[in-house]
Amino acid sequence: MTSVLQLPHLDAAAVILARQLASRGAAGVLAQDWVLVPSHPVAEWLTLAVARHAGACAGLAWFTPERFLTRLAGVVGMPPVEDDPWRRDLLAWRILGRLAALGGAPSAYAAQGSLQAWQLADRLADRFDAWQLTRGDWLERWQAGQVASDHVHAGWIGRLWRELHEQGVELPDRRQRLRTLIERLPGLPGATLPPAVVAVLTGPVPTPCLDVLEVLGGLTTVIIAVLEPTPLEFSGNISPQRAARLGGESLGHPLLASLGRSRQRWTTVLEDRGWRPEAHRASAQLAGRPAAATLLGAVQQRIAAQAPPGGGLRLSSTDPSIQVHRCAGPRREAEILRDALLGCFADLPGCTPGDVLVLTPDPATYGPLVQSVFAQPIGSLPMHLDTLISDLPLVETDPACQALRALVAWADGGFRRSDGLQLLDLPAIRTALGLDQDQADALRGLLDRAGIRRDFDLAERAARLAVAPDALWAPATWTTARDRLLAGYAAGTAVIDGVPGSVGEAEPDSVLLGAWAGFFARIAPHLAEWQHPRSPAEWADRLDGLVEALADAEGTTDVGEVRAALASLRLGAQWCSTPLGADAIADWLDAALSGSGSQAGRIDGRITVAALSPLRAVPARVIALVGMADGVFPRPSRDPGFDPAVGDPRPGERDPSADDRQLFLDALLAAGERLIITAPGGLERGDRKEPAPLSSCVGELLNACDDAVEWTDPARRPSLALIRDHTLQPFSPSLLQPEAARTYDDRGLALARRLSAEPVPAAPFLDDQSWTTAGEAVPDCWEIEVSELESLIRDPARYYLRHRLGIDLPWDDDEPGDETTLDREAREVTRELRRLIDGAADAIELDLASGLLPLGRSGQTERNGVMHQVQAFRNRAGLDRPGPLRVAIDHDGVLRRPSWPERFAPPAPGRYHLVGGCLGRRTATGWSTWVVAKDADQQKQPQHWLTTALRTLLLNVVEPAPTVIHTLAGSEPWSPWPGAAERLDRLIGIAWCLRRVPVPLALRTSAALATKPDADPATVVGAAWTGNAYVTGDASDRALALLWRGREPVGDLPDPGLDDWQQIAVTVFGCLTPGSA
Repeated sequence: MTSVLQLPHLDAAAVILARQLASRGAAGVLAQDWVLVPSHPVAEWLTLAVARHAGACAGLAWFTPERFLTRLAGVVGMPPVEDDPWRRDLLAWRILGRLAALGGAPSAYAAQGSLQAWQLADRLADRFDAWQLTRGDWLERWQAGQVASDHVHAGWIGRLWRELHEQGVELPDRRQRLRTLIERLPGLPGATLPPAVVAVLTGPVPTPCLDVLEVLGGLTTVIIAVLEPTPLEFSGNISPQRAARLGGESLGHPLLASLGRSRQRWTTVLEDRGWRPEAHRASAQLAGRPAAATLLGAVQQRIAAQAPPGGGLRLSSTDPSIQVHRCAGPRREAEILRDALLGCFADLPGCTPGDVLVLTPDPATYGPLVQSVFAQPIGSLPMHLDTLISDLPLVETDPACQALRALVAWADGGFRRSDGLQLLDLPAIRTALGLDQDQADALRGLLDRAGIRRDFDLAERAARLAVAPDALWAPATWTTARDRLLAGYAAGTAVIDGVPGSVGEAEPDSVLLGAWAGFFARIAPHLAEWQHPRSPAEWADRLDGLVEALADAEGTTDVGEVRAALASLRLGAQWCSTPLGADAIADWLDAALSGSGSQAGRIDGRITVAALSPLRAVPARVIALVGMADGVFPRPSRDPGFDPAVGDPRPGERDPSADDRQLFLDALLAAGERLIITAPGGLERGDRKEPAPLSSCVGELLNACDDAVEWTDPARRPSLALIRDHTLQPFSPSLLQPEAARTYDDRGLALARRLSAEPVPAAPFLDDQSWTTAGEAVPDCWEIEVSELESLIRDPARYYLRHRLGIDLPWDDDEPGDETTLDREAREVTRELRRLIDGAADAIELDLASGLLPLGRSGQTERNGVMHQVQAFRNRAGLDRPGPLRVAIDHDGVLRRPSWPERFAPPAPGRYHLVGGCLGRRTATGWSTWVVAKDADQQKQPQHWLTTALRTLLLNVVEPAPTVIHTLAGSEPWSPWPGAAERLDRLIGIAWCLRRVPVPLALRTSAALATKPDADPATVVGAAWTGNAYVTGDASDRALALLWRGREPVGDLPDPGLDDWQQIAVTVFGCLTPGSA
């Protein structure tokens, strides 16, 4: 007996199954009913739903269509099929072996290359696999040598199908086996069948499955549950646009006509079989269904009632049931989705992460992003959102598959250096090497310094360049780099057998070299001469060898999935010996490893992130559709030009675009209380910023929302209120506006408040008092280079971090912006210098003194243009001469060398003199050598204004004073600069204070000193310094360099600039004050 029921939603199917279990009673407790479902996710969801209704889910066996037919074939006594030659993957290899002999168009296309030949064979196998279930009449005619279609390519396709049957394959194809199954079913004893067969049909299924169900209806109880929220008499629905063209009226709801075409064709198949489903209104008002007062509920009810366009609902301004978020990119989408879901948990009573289903057309991109964003703490709460990525391909989840694909991509790309170094990031590669993460990083640095460029060995490079190997000099290949490293370790800089060595490595690196050399020796035989075409059997041997190299002795790396993929390649090699290039085998491997892993279809108490694929949408209180951009979803239909079925669809045949549109409609109807849609939004178009278009499905949903709500002003349509454009960053000040979207990112809001506040001048790193009193404690005989004085004036905070804490920050092009006493002094020095050369006729000297020739990239062009003029000034000023600092000074008209103090008068106390190449200060008790007057920067390039100002300052403290200074304008009388010695005193004093040993300015060092008050401060602070989690030193990451001080600068600013880092230096390390001097 066959019963056909129409179900409004999937939970009604769970009610039917629960009642079916209850009707069997105690006598049938050991029997099992068969349940036919379209996909594993539907089975997972129904299992949980039946357990919720019946208390337990036992006595049900779940089958997908393929497993259902296989199980029935075993029941009727058909032998099991192993290594089916009509299986899609094996059929592709069989076709590939026949393409060259076909002649005509396919042979000409295949002759373009092995990759094109393989892709053509793969597409043909896909078509034949589908036609075995949908176009059996075509296949029968082709097999009999008859014409099945008048398509231009139908002739050679039919001949290919006939040759596949004549290839010596004894096993019938799937179409013939299904016919045999249907013929044997009527004679099957009833005891061998289950008490009931329940088919939950949420969409199109292969026609043979319907034939089998029809036959089973005469043998046992068959319940066909058709999931359809609307009456089935809607096959004549047409869209309003088409109705306008035809001069008639549209029928039913517009979304059914535009998004439900796939379902319409499916219901036509049911009607042709004479199946008139009875409406089954089980559990009409289920928990989690939206109320009609919400926009989502109104749209769903109008679809169910096939209501024509016409508003009737007054939309609340706070209705969040349908949300459309347009974001700057995928990561911002994940951040907005997190805030939207947290709002659902706050607003919906009892809503948990298990009630959320996130669907995306690109799970490989959005899955890891959502998982990483959701794993971050929520504001100030020590919690996060757990996620389950359900549909990632094997190449993303299985370490062995990931490693094999990376090795093949490395070889297919010509063994590029960057690709090879990235292999060390993969867990399976590190396991095969026997190294941990730190050792792998050290090995990466070792290989990076080996001078590798690309190519595996000398023969590979010679073949690529089409030259003789003897014509190559010093090839930087992977093989020669390995030989050089081993030779360098064994013999230092010697040359062994013509291979130059490198500096011998330290003993710990012998572990790294040994691990790499061993792994390289295992993979080398299988990677050599990779680009040469080979048969599938030879490629299988090579890939097997790479898998063996990945399989460690302890069995840590599971290689089961990748071996299963290679097994299909070996089976295909039995039917095909056509040589394939490396690009073709890489394309095959991508397809072989694209299947989902063990997490496919799983649903548990976490937020499930799954692929937005056909038959995937299941009911959930909150459904989120992520990545809904135009051109991405729905997927465009790209039918091959040789397909004779294009333009003549049949029931059961897949149309990617129509399937995606139907899936969007199913997701809309499956959403319980919230439907959240996100899409990448911002798009740069020249100087304009325009929003990127949303998916056409989203646009049609917005039109349906306009139809369901009353509105009069076109500028205030409901759909416009549903779309929310989000800021580029989560700390934008616009988030503080009342109309801004709700966010739970406390850190972003705190930073937004800071950015929106009135700018507060940064606290000076050095105050006036410290500048005045800094030089009091400077010891005698302390040396400092002039270049260090220049770096001190440029940025005292950076000077402090470098010379006191060992932290080197990269120089920015811009000058420091905070106003300090030191900056004012530097500008005063510059003004004095400009006064000296104010009479020059050439403007070049003014640009030089005022800093208009900057050190950054922006000044490169100007510097090149005036180099010859500047060089003349440099030569006359003596700036390019080696050795100690020599200033070109005329004393009484005679050019002297100031480093000869015996020619001068006896120095007076309190004045600076040039003594032995050093600038010394005579005191009452003797000499105090302060500045080593040597120029560390001898490069022949224009001097920065600070350099010129410092040299002018030194000229002003020389005793006896100069009489003439030489500039571009010529020689001018020397004009003394009052107070130059005092300025130099203060400058050197500041440098001394900033270079001292660490003082207790931060919490950790202060605590260390407090516990040991009698200890030497420098010793105690040094011990506390080295005991931190992060030690000082050169750091490429500025945030990491400061984390060890117990402060996280990135928590205050997302990307601190130079001024911000000065402020961090003040707040984290403390200002230099007289009390700490």
